[in-house]
Amino acid sequence: MKISGKWTIALLIASMAFGFVGCKGEPPEPPREVGQADVLNKVEVSVSSFEVTTPDFLDGANRAARPAEGQDKVAILRLKIKNNSGEERQYKPLHLEGAKGRVQLCTDPNPDTGARQNIKAIKFDASNNYHTPGQHIENVVKIAPGSEIYDDYLFEPPVTNEQLVVLVPGTIIGDNSKIMRFKVNKPVEVAAKPPTPQGTAATLDGLDVKVTKVVHEYAELDSVAPPAKPRKYPYAYTEKPVLAIYVTLTNNSTEGKSYEPSHGSDVVGVNLFFEKTSQQKRIKFGNGAKGKNQIQGKISIEPGRTISDVYYFEPPSSNGNLEFDLSGHICGVRGIYRFDLAFSKSNPAAPDLEPYKSSGKPEDAADEGGEEEDAAATADAAADADAEKDE
Repeated sequence: MKISGKWTIALLIASMAFGFVGCKGEPPEPPREVGQADVLNKVEVSVSSFEVTTPDFLDGANRAARPAEGQDKVAILRLKIKNNSGEERQYKPLHLEGAKGRVQLCTDPNPDTGARQNIKAIKFDASNNYHTPGQHIENVVKIAPGSEIYDDYLFEPPVTNEQLVVLVPGTIIGDNSKIMRFKVNKPVEVAAKPPTPQGTAATLDGLDVKVTKVVHEYAELDSVAPPAKPRKYPYAYTEKPVLAIYVTLTNNSTEGKSYEPSHGSDVVGVNLFFEKTSQQKRIKFGNGAKGKNQIQGKISIEPGRTISDVYYFEPPSSNGNLEFDLSGHICGVRGIYRFDLAFSKSNPAAPDLEPYKSSGKPEDAADEGGEEEDAAATADAAADADAEKDE
């Protein structure tokens, strides 16, 4: 599994422990079918789905990890918990419990020998809080009257065609006296969600992100903050063409989303891969400069609002396919946005600096020596900004 940013494949693999589960004893009553609920204290518990797929993974800060294609498939057992009482109920996730205390998966007992096959549960290292977007990692989840939640429990994909039984401790809703039992068949194979093409919106938690264009261009720069004193020529461009990915973000939810792109730092969760092999370096500008159309700092995207931003990377050396990954934590949502983009290397024309050499004001009609001096300073600023990206 490939992890975003500076993480390594080995880190996540080392963080996964597979615990053996013992399913013993005869069930006191027949297991319920998928979708059929057991009820404890007016709270319905049921198995919503059982799938084998390649999910995304998050860490404790909701930073998304990128699984390697075709690897690390897991079986996901999704539980549905619905509060039919007239008061708030509490749900206790069991992902970090020991073998006897967590949700278990095993085969029906052999009618002759009583033996069962136990399916290994996937338990992540608690110190890093790795989890999938469908898992709750809180100690307790509050469920309002009439509301429902879902939670995913992970297992190794079963290699048997025998009938499987799920054992769910009643402790998930505060009842220590009962074990709920559900019958599930072989999990359904679900392909991992493919990357979203350019021009199409990808949605997580009501936030749409769309890549509007991919351009090989000289990036126009601006000051992060106003200079201490007015400068005659405040504009600059990158010395060489860069790869620019322009995006829009639209909040279609009923809650504000927090967006922090961190264009000036090595934030984990913004990645660009060329032909699924090489990772393109993200460009940061120095000397207080930023891309003219880049958002700085942290902003709130209120319901119904659309904003625009641009991300800059080192361009590939040839034409090809790109995968642009944007971790949802940057946008205040859970999961990862993936986009399938095409790159065409070009020879963009050098920027025209003439429009910035005179504003038409008398004070800008300086002598040639002054203009050359300011123009040189502008060029130096652009060169310095380019140099920063390699630090």
